[in-house]
Amino acid sequence: MIQPSLRIPPLPTLRNAFCLAGALALSACAIGAHPRVDATGAGLASGTPASLNPDAGADETMLGQALQTALARHSVATAEGAGIEIRYSVSMRPSYVGIGRAVDGEVAWESVARRGYLLDRCRGERARISMAAFQRATGALLHRSTAEMDSCTITPAMLEDLAGQMVDDALSRNGQAS
Repeated sequence: MIQPSLRIPPLPTLRNAFCLAGALALSACAIGAHPRVDATGAGLASGTPASLNPDAGADETMLGQALQTALARHSVATAEGAGIEIRYSVSMRPSYVGIGRAVDGEVAWESVARRGYLLDRCRGERARISMAAFQRATGALLHRSTAEMDSCTITPAMLEDLAGQMVDDALSRNGQAS
Protein backbone atom coordinates (compact mmCIF):
# COMPACT_ATOMS: atom_id res chain seq x y z
CA MET A 1 0.00 0.00 0.00
CA ILE A 2 1.27 3.44 -0.99
CA GLN A 3 1.08 6.05 1.70
CA PRO A 4 0.56 9.67 0.68
CA SER A 5 3.28 11.96 1.82
CA LEU A 6 3.01 15.62 2.57
CA ARG A 7 6.00 17.33 1.12
CA ILE A 8 6.77 20.86 2.26
CA PRO A 9 8.90 22.84 -0.16
CA PRO A 10 12.25 24.01 1.11
CA LEU A 11 12.27 27.29 3.01
CA PRO A 12 14.04 29.36 0.31
CA THR A 13 11.23 28.53 -2.17
CA LEU A 14 8.52 29.76 0.23
CA ARG A 15 10.52 32.89 1.05
CA ASN A 16 10.93 33.63 -2.67
CA ALA A 17 7.19 33.21 -3.23
CA PHE A 18 6.35 35.61 -0.40
CA CYS A 19 8.91 38.13 -1.62
CA LEU A 20 7.49 37.98 -5.13
CA ALA A 21 3.92 38.42 -3.86
CA GLY A 22 5.01 41.35 -1.66
CA ALA A 23 6.86 43.04 -4.50
CA LEU A 24 3.85 42.74 -6.82
CA ALA A 25 1.54 44.15 -4.15
CA LEU A 26 3.81 47.11 -3.45
CA SER A 27 4.20 47.93 -7.13
CA ALA A 28 0.44 48.45 -7.53
CA CYS A 29 -0.89 51.97 -7.05
CA ALA A 30 -4.41 52.53 -5.76
CA ILE A 31 -4.78 55.93 -7.43
CA GLY A 32 -6.75 55.57 -10.61
CA ALA A 33 -7.95 58.14 -13.12
CA HIS A 34 -11.66 57.42 -12.63
CA PRO A 35 -13.57 60.57 -13.62
CA ARG A 36 -16.63 61.70 -11.69
CA VAL A 37 -19.19 64.03 -13.30
CA ASP A 38 -21.92 65.75 -11.28
CA ALA A 39 -24.50 67.98 -12.97
CA THR A 40 -27.70 69.92 -12.38
CA GLY A 41 -30.03 71.55 -14.85
CA ALA A 42 -31.79 70.59 -18.04
CA GLY A 43 -28.66 70.32 -20.16
CA LEU A 44 -27.61 71.96 -23.40
CA ALA A 45 -29.24 71.60 -26.79
CA SER A 46 -27.18 70.22 -29.65
CA GLY A 47 -26.71 72.72 -32.47
CA THR A 48 -27.25 75.83 -30.30
CA PRO A 49 -24.41 78.36 -30.53
CA ALA A 50 -22.62 79.25 -27.30
CA SER A 51 -19.84 81.58 -26.22
CA LEU A 52 -17.02 80.34 -23.98
CA ASN A 53 -15.79 82.63 -21.21
CA PRO A 54 -13.11 81.43 -18.79
CA ASP A 55 -13.18 82.64 -15.20
CA ALA A 56 -9.37 83.25 -15.29
CA GLY A 57 -6.14 81.32 -14.93
CA ALA A 58 -3.37 79.70 -16.90
CA ASP A 59 -5.02 76.31 -17.46
CA GLU A 60 -8.26 77.82 -18.77
CA THR A 61 -6.86 78.44 -22.28
CA MET A 62 -6.12 74.73 -22.77
CA LEU A 63 -9.44 73.80 -21.16
CA GLY A 64 -11.29 76.25 -23.43
CA GLN A 65 -9.82 74.53 -26.49
CA ALA A 66 -10.83 71.12 -25.12
CA LEU A 67 -14.39 72.34 -24.42
CA GLN A 68 -14.63 73.91 -27.89
CA THR A 69 -13.57 70.61 -29.49
CA ALA A 70 -16.04 68.62 -27.35
CA LEU A 71 -18.88 71.04 -28.13
CA ALA A 72 -18.09 70.89 -31.87
CA ARG A 73 -18.51 67.09 -31.75
CA HIS A 74 -22.14 67.77 -30.79
CA SER A 75 -22.64 70.49 -33.44
CA VAL A 76 -22.50 73.30 -30.87
CA ALA A 77 -20.69 76.19 -32.53
CA THR A 78 -18.84 78.71 -30.39
CA ALA A 79 -19.34 82.39 -31.23
CA GLU A 80 -18.89 85.65 -29.34
CA GLY A 81 -22.18 87.08 -28.10
CA ALA A 82 -24.15 83.85 -28.63
CA GLY A 83 -27.43 83.36 -26.76
CA ILE A 84 -25.83 80.90 -24.32
CA GLU A 85 -22.76 81.87 -22.32
CA ILE A 86 -20.62 79.06 -20.88
CA ARG A 87 -18.28 79.98 -18.03
CA TYR A 88 -15.65 77.48 -16.99
CA SER A 89 -12.68 77.03 -14.70
CA VAL A 90 -10.18 74.38 -13.70
CA SER A 91 -8.43 73.87 -10.39
CA MET A 92 -5.68 71.53 -9.29
CA ARG A 93 -5.06 70.47 -5.70
CA PRO A 94 -3.68 67.53 -3.75
CA SER A 95 -6.23 64.71 -3.75
CA TYR A 96 -6.08 64.47 0.05
CA VAL A 97 -7.67 67.96 0.29
CA GLY A 98 -11.47 68.09 0.16
CA ILE A 99 -13.93 70.91 -0.46
CA GLY A 100 -16.82 71.32 1.94
CA ARG A 101 -18.88 73.81 3.88
CA ALA A 102 -20.23 73.83 7.41
CA VAL A 103 -23.97 73.21 7.66
CA ASP A 104 -25.44 73.05 11.17
CA GLY A 105 -22.17 71.87 12.69
CA GLU A 106 -21.69 69.18 10.04
CA VAL A 107 -19.55 69.22 6.90
CA ALA A 108 -21.43 69.10 3.61
CA TRP A 109 -18.80 67.74 1.23
CA GLU A 110 -18.77 69.01 -2.31
CA SER A 111 -15.57 67.09 -3.04
CA VAL A 112 -14.52 64.47 -0.50
CA ALA A 113 -10.81 64.19 0.25
CA ARG A 114 -9.21 61.01 -1.01
CA ARG A 115 -7.86 58.74 1.69
CA GLY A 116 -4.29 57.56 1.28
CA TYR A 117 -3.60 53.87 0.93
CA LEU A 118 -0.62 51.67 1.66
CA LEU A 119 -0.11 50.83 -2.01
CA ASP A 120 -0.08 54.44 -3.28
CA ARG A 121 3.10 55.40 -5.14
CA CYS A 122 2.37 59.13 -4.80
CA ARG A 123 0.31 61.65 -2.84
CA GLY A 124 -1.90 62.21 -5.89
CA GLU A 125 -3.46 65.31 -7.38
CA ARG A 126 -7.05 66.11 -8.23
CA ALA A 127 -8.22 68.09 -11.23
CA ARG A 128 -11.63 69.74 -10.91
CA ILE A 129 -13.39 71.34 -13.87
CA SER A 130 -16.48 73.51 -13.39
CA MET A 131 -18.79 74.63 -16.17
CA ALA A 132 -21.96 76.74 -15.99
CA ALA A 133 -24.22 77.65 -18.92
CA PHE A 134 -26.36 80.79 -18.71
CA GLN A 135 -29.05 82.28 -20.94
CA ARG A 136 -27.40 85.54 -22.00
CA ALA A 137 -30.66 87.54 -22.27
CA THR A 138 -32.06 86.63 -18.83
CA GLY A 139 -29.01 85.45 -16.91
CA ALA A 140 -30.87 82.25 -16.00
CA LEU A 141 -28.72 79.23 -15.16
CA LEU A 142 -29.38 76.47 -17.71
CA HIS A 143 -26.84 73.89 -16.64
CA ARG A 144 -24.05 73.48 -14.11
CA SER A 145 -21.60 70.62 -13.96
CA THR A 146 -18.36 69.66 -12.28
CA ALA A 147 -15.98 66.87 -13.14
CA GLU A 148 -13.10 65.52 -11.08
CA MET A 149 -10.27 63.09 -11.62
CA ASP A 150 -7.44 61.84 -9.39
CA SER A 151 -4.06 60.72 -10.67
CA CYS A 152 -0.39 60.77 -9.70
CA THR A 153 0.14 63.31 -12.48
CA ILE A 154 -2.67 65.10 -14.29
CA THR A 155 -1.81 65.48 -17.97
CA PRO A 156 -3.37 67.80 -20.57
CA ALA A 157 -4.79 64.71 -22.32
CA MET A 158 -6.58 63.72 -19.08
CA LEU A 159 -8.08 67.21 -18.78
CA GLU A 160 -9.25 67.05 -22.40
CA ASP A 161 -10.90 63.68 -21.75
CA LEU A 162 -12.53 65.01 -18.57
CA ALA A 163 -13.85 68.08 -20.42
CA GLY A 164 -15.21 65.81 -23.16
CA GLN A 165 -17.05 63.63 -20.66
CA MET A 166 -18.54 66.71 -18.99
CA VAL A 167 -19.81 68.10 -22.32
CA ASP A 168 -21.16 64.67 -23.33
CA ASP A 169 -23.10 64.56 -20.06
CA ALA A 170 -24.42 68.12 -20.48
CA LEU A 171 -25.73 67.38 -23.98
CA SER A 172 -27.21 64.00 -23.01
CA ARG A 173 -29.39 65.79 -20.42
CA ASN A 174 -31.06 68.10 -22.93
CA GLY A 175 -34.56 68.72 -21.66
CA GLN A 176 -34.08 66.48 -18.61
CA ALA A 177 -33.96 68.46 -15.36
CA SER A 178 -32.01 66.74 -12.61
